[in-house]
Amino acid sequence: MRRALLILLTAILASGTAACGSDDGGDSADTTTTTAAPETIPEDTQPDRTEERKELFIAPVLSSGGCPADEEGGEDGGEDGGESEAAPATDLHATADGIFCYELGDPVGDGNDLTDATLSETDGEFQVFTRVKPDSVDKLNELFNACFNAQPECPPVSSAGRGVVAFVWEDVVLHAPAIEAEDLAVDGFSLAGGLTERRARDLITLVNR
Repeated sequence: MRRALLILLTAILASGTAACGSDDGGDSADTTTTTAAPETIPEDTQPDRTEERKELFIAPVLSSGGCPADEEGGEDGGEDGGESEAAPATDLHATADGIFCYELGDPVGDGNDLTDATLSETDGEFQVFTRVKPDSVDKLNELFNACFNAQPECPPVSSAGRGVVAFVWEDVVLHAPAIEAEDLAVDGFSLAGGLTERRARDLITLVNR
């Protein structure tokens, strides 16, 4: 009788030990996995692009017209789409196709005043929209409103008698719209149009990062 009880007690203890072992992690369904938080890059380690953004600037248009012929290339100058050959005069800024040139006043703002650039595509051509940083709204509205009212610093260049603002990047005029509304800097507006996807995305990266 005692031997039978001893065998039963041994069996119970062995069963309990096995059960404890499974609670220690034997069943994968009961385990939890800790997911590491996404790695974040501190702002102070991001590259400083302040000087690079200055290559994208905003200035009033003083006059506009067709680009002068390249003295070296004659009438053939600019037909290959080169940006620099179409406008040999250093005081003029040409469009990417080299057809139109603009005489500009002093820059009022640059890429450091812009934010939230976004992309839009129509029939394979890309357009970039942007907004003005809150701290720069008053400064740029002073320019936009002067152009809207065709003040001397932004004379009436458009056919509607409004002043025109040029958005220039790397010495190429991306966009030169007549200002048809006051306080334009409060809302978003078009920064450039007719771009390739790569150039549009490069412009967005410059503004947003």
